[in-house]
Amino acid sequence: MGHIMFFGIRLIVFCLFAVFAVQPARAESVYTCPDISNSVKVGECPSEDDLLRMFSSTCGSRDTRKENPHAKRFCKNYSMFKKVKNTSLWESGDGEYMGYLSCDSTESKIKASRLVKISVARKRVIDRVICTYEGGFELARRTRETCEIPNAKLLGRYMGRICEAGDKDCRAICK
Repeated sequence: MGHIMFFGIRLIVFCLFAVFAVQPARAESVYTCPDISNSVKVGECPSEDDLLRMFSSTCGSRDTRKENPHAKRFCKNYSMFKKVKNTSLWESGDGEYMGYLSCDSTESKIKASRLVKISVARKRVIDRVICTYEGGFELARRTRETCEIPNAKLLGRYMGRICEAGDKDCRAICK
């Protein structure tokens, strides 16, 4: 009886090992930055009245340190707030990358900008593949995959790499 039970346990362990051994490796996704010239403006720019209303509701009165100790740095004055919040939503031609781009820039300037770098940022379980273009324009793709960039270095706050025309390593590999 003991031999049969021992053999049964070994058989179960062997079967479990065999099942896990033949599981396919998780597929990897390769993401490259989109051509910003194909991007589309999908949101409207806020009006001056909208910006003033947002400033008042976000930052409180002019004395933000007293009334709102949690106010962000851009609440120091209205012109700084306007520079940060005067944006509209854009997305890549395929809809996979999105970003809030400045309404102070023209559409032709945005669409003519070249890719400068690609980087990856992680926040909890979401990775963002961030594509930065001339003029500081950024489009990002969010994924639950874990992403890396070949030969990445610390660039500012994120790991990334400077991209040049035809750079085949200017991509994020995600698993």
